[in-house]
Amino acid sequence: MRVQDPDKMSKAFVDAFNLGDVNELVSLYEPGANYVDGERTVAGSAAIREVLTQLTAVRPKMEMTNEYCVVCADTALVRARWKMHWRDSTKQLLVKTGHSSEVLRRGSDGVWRYIIDHPTGGD
Repeated sequence: MRVQDPDKMSKAFVDAFNLGDVNELVSLYEPGANYVDGERTVAGSAAIREVLTQLTAVRPKMEMTNEYCVVCADTALVRARWKMHWRDSTKQLLVKTGHSSEVLRRGSDGVWRYIIDHPTGGD
């Protein structure tokens, strides 16, 4: 997906996430991007793909709303409120919520991509 407006990145992420399309999710990141996964930070497409593959494995559904998107030249800071829900193996509904902090950069092709994604960095 080619996101031309940084304010639309959260929607692009949710659309791909809800489809379980890990390839599309990874395409939203620069190749050297950082992703904060709990207590650790992973870097690069292969590591981010691994995290997103695990995250989407139980087929959760996500909702996300931007709280703000601040743009300065080719860089943007986004904070979003998100909610994820899925059923565990006993069919119990599980819900997780948080506030993300993300840094995006516009490439020379005009496409915005994550360079830092911290899913709970706004909590």
